Amino acid sequence: KIIRETNGLYIEDNSKDLNDNRYVLYNLEKINTGFICSSITAFEDSEIYIIFSEKLDENKVIDVGKESREHINVIKYSLKASELPYNLQSFEPYSLKYTGVLVRKGRIRVDKLFVREYSYPYYENTQMVCSDEKLNTIFEAAKNGFRQNTLDCYMDCPGRERAGWLCDSYFTAQSERMLAGTSCVEEQFLKNFVLAKDFPNIPVGMLPMCYPAGRLDFIPQWAMWYVIEFAEYLKRKKDDKTFFKDIIYNLIEYFDRFKNKYGLLNKLDGWNFIEWSAANDYVEKFDVSYPTNMLYSYMLKRVSGIYDDAELKARAYNMKETIIEYAFNGEDFADGGMYNEHGVLETGNNTTEACQYYAVFSEIADIKDSRFNVFFDRIFNFYGISREENKINPEIEYADVFIGLTMRMEILGRVKKYDLLLNDIKSVYYQMAKKTGTFWEHKSGEQSLNHGFLSVVGVYMVKALAGITEINYVDKIIYMTEEYSENYEYDMTVGLDSGGLHVTNKSGKRTVCLTGEYEVKYV
Repeated sequence: KIIRETNGLYIEDNSKDLNDNRYVLYNLEKINTGFICSSITAFEDSEIYIIFSEKLDENKVIDVGKESREHINVIKYSLKASELPYNLQSFEPYSLKYTGVLVRKGRIRVDKLFVREYSYPYYENTQMVCSDEKLNTIFEAAKNGFRQNTLDCYMDCPGRERAGWLCDSYFTAQSERMLAGTSCVEEQFLKNFVLAKDFPNIPVGMLPMCYPAGRLDFIPQWAMWYVIEFAEYLKRKKDDKTFFKDIIYNLIEYFDRFKNKYGLLNKLDGWNFIEWSAANDYVEKFDVSYPTNMLYSYMLKRVSGIYDDAELKARAYNMKETIIEYAFNGEDFADGGMYNEHGVLETGNNTTEACQYYAVFSEIADIKDSRFNVFFDRIFNFYGISREENKINPEIEYADVFIGLTMRMEILGRVKKYDLLLNDIKSVYYQMAKKTGTFWEHKSGEQSLNHGFLSVVGVYMVKALAGITEINYVDKIIYMTEEYSENYEYDMTVGLDSGGLHVTNKSGKRTVCLTGEYEVKYV
């Protein structure tokens, strides 16, 4: 679809004949990933540029360098005059919604321009049609984002970083199991870290933030996500736990170097990161980061369950209670604490939205614990995207989609707040799905607009609609609840390695049909 030609000239027959300093711009309507292909006839010796981007700038033209910061979205071709067309294909795959052909000098005709897709072939294992078209649009975007960001490893984004980042992988792995019906990419992704002989420039025991990758650096919190993902992986695929044991316990030994007298971790080495918001400023500012310690407590808890380690179980519990004692004020959790001149840990008045989600995700705050009645009321009725939209209490830093709001989606599913979850999904992700057919790294639309981890939104949606709390693929058990959203009619099928789960909701009545070796348990 041609959307613009330069110099104010509009050619009535929509011809794509171009000469010196003219270009044609195409809109692919949705972001896609692949090799940019073209068929171009050069009537004269010509120098041309193929330009591309995921979005247009404020002048509605492609800004070939602003979006990426580190590279320029331009492919240059020098073509000799020829009666036959040149059939061209880019050497690398790219992520783009807009592309154009610009003639620096010469005269050409663009006969054809398209993208040869480079994406994961399996993404229809789960199918869903809903009475709400917004949810249908979001689900299609989830599948698009997953397949474009999954090849031999999970990618951060195919247009800027094709590396396999930890933390992102925790979420994308859920998408692979439900949308593709397998965990083969996750298996290789996790085992890569174990099979590596060493990681140059990474402290012994620590894991790189992304691997394989050209840049080996580390985010200590991302190493924690590796372990948390591994615990979930064992529900998706039967594997040898001992194969991973050394790398996990070596990581614990590394973190022990930073343990203080309270049993918490002091400021960690490396790039400390928890969220794309000012919440991350507190991680660097304070001696003790509570979100970091929440995540670490949860990691120890998951390891204790995997390896039946009573000592780690006790450590995780003690960390939890210490965090509650020092960080919780009865309504919210603070982000950080500092040591006073006597070496005593003190917590200041610092609160962010992301920190609250870390508290629930990491099972520091339990909805069944009466200590957190007010806290959970605030999670449901105060925090969320509507608070930012209405500019309520901006002094409490708003969360971004990476990863605060995404954690919010997961925890709302855990506590069976399905209608609230589905409304949040529409509020946050529909605009993205409608504009680009993918999901973005930031809700503002800055930087990458094709991030793979957010494909997990499709998983959350399916579970919320059907009332699924968990699928244990190893034990072949589907845990469902009598609670489910009655506000949407739908027809969905979730593929399993043996048979499938078919769930419909018609006129508020849910019907569940299961084939194969699995069983449904209601919780």
